[in-house]
Amino acid sequence: MAAILLSIDWRGEMKNLVNEVLGKHAYKKGNEIWEPIDEYEGMKMSPNTFVEVNIHEFAHRCKKWAFGLGYTVDTKMTYSELKSREYGSKPLDACHNVNFDDGTPYNPVCDIKVCEWILENDERFSE
Repeated sequence: MAAILLSIDWRGEMKNLVNEVLGKHAYKKGNEIWEPIDEYEGMKMSPNTFVEVNIHEFAHRCKKWAFGLGYTVDTKMTYSELKSREYGSKPLDACHNVNFDDGTPYNPVCDIKVCEWILENDERFSE
């Protein structure tokens, strides 16, 4: 699997986001995210086998996680927005792709960053 190349601020919320999205046994090591697996391509794996999750997969799974909580992540070429799934809702958070001029058509970090808003603001995650 490809290495996860991030310029993400790995503060406490990001660690919590990894655990919320991938499960409590997932962990971050440097700029990589690892999660446990039970099987791979139909083959049973030995206990404590971990695979690296690339940034695009993690961003996709963050979006699915957000959708299950009643939000949607609207991904555009230059930005991502988090909205409630209620009709006509206004954006709750946005992240702009500051590297758009470098030819990168999509920045998965923006999807991840707007999903952090859920942990910081949704009352279901307040302690």
